[in-house]
Amino acid sequence: MLRIKLDYLKELLDKKMGALSKIYNITENQNMILLSKESSPEANVFFAEMNKEKLHLIDEVIDLDRLFQSSFKEIEDKLDEAGKEYPETVKNMQTLINEILEKDISIRAWEQKNKEILDQIKKPSQKPVQKAGKNYILNRYKSNSKKDS
Repeated sequence: MLRIKLDYLKELLDKKMGALSKIYNITENQNMILLSKESSPEANVFFAEMNKEKLHLIDEVIDLDRLFQSSFKEIEDKLDEAGKEYPETVKNMQTLINEILEKDISIRAWEQKNKEILDQIKKPSQKPVQKAGKNYILNRYKSNSKKDS
């Protein structure tokens, strides 16, 4: 019975890692779209669709976490026994948990980058529109060129 529970827990961890990998890829792709600064309707729809998929995957991860927690509680008091009887399985699960934590940290880093880019994209659009004369544009160009050097 213990072996079956351990295998089930490992299966849940594998599924969680799969879902997190998909979330990571989506978030990375969103970053590429944001960096391209393409604002076409197609790009916006694609970005929104990726968000929907990501939200679905996040819900899946939450469900997997709940299942893992409830199943883990059932064998929590048998962990010493599990470690002795099935050391390879327990070690594989520990490794997988560490990989999951690393993937989670990477996703959070990408999300933070994307948030910063979105904040920068939104800032200019919130400023009032003003007409700029030729001299104003030329001076702005010169000052931006000096910053880049």
